[in-house]
Amino acid sequence: MATRRRRERLSQLNKRGHAPKLSQSLDANSGNGYILTWNTSSLSFDIGAPTDIGGSKTAPNIILVESKLIYTEDSVVVCSFFPFNPSDYTAGATIKFQAGITSESGATAQARLYNLDDKEYVATATMTSQSTSPTIISNTLTVGNAAGNLKNSTKNYEVRLDVTVTGGGSASKYAIFGFVGLRVVT
Repeated sequence: MATRRRRERLSQLNKRGHAPKLSQSLDANSGNGYILTWNTSSLSFDIGAPTDIGGSKTAPNIILVESKLIYTEDSVVVCSFFPFNPSDYTAGATIKFQAGITSESGATAQARLYNLDDKEYVATATMTSQSTSPTIISNTLTVGNAAGNLKNSTKNYEVRLDVTVTGGGSASKYAIFGFVGLRVVT
């Protein structure tokens, strides 16, 4: 009987008009960035911090850009705008800027994080690649109030992508950005 009820509950999640059952209340006091996790004991969703995922201390990737093809003649392309506050996560959390990049031979691909409020690039958030095979690059960001740091208050950021020709020249080149995102590790 319990197995049939479990299957019925799970199948209801995929039907129109059925919201997932929550074992806790979600209200204005719930923290920013909280996620839903499945509780196999109560057969319901729980609300928890990103650090609650399966006992892990790593939040999922926060994807900011997906599948972009950029050419040299595109100049700098702004692909994402988002507010971010490192203080929303556990104190001492490590924040990484990551990208999956492939570039054409003779091209240099670059992904950068720009702070719109303070009108500056985040110094440790510049990633470049000349690899012609898919490469994942990850830089740990410095959080603090100094110029060039990821600020420890809410600021508005942009992801900026560009491609340049390596070694000069004027031929058109391209790069593929499979993803660009943030990862928070506590």
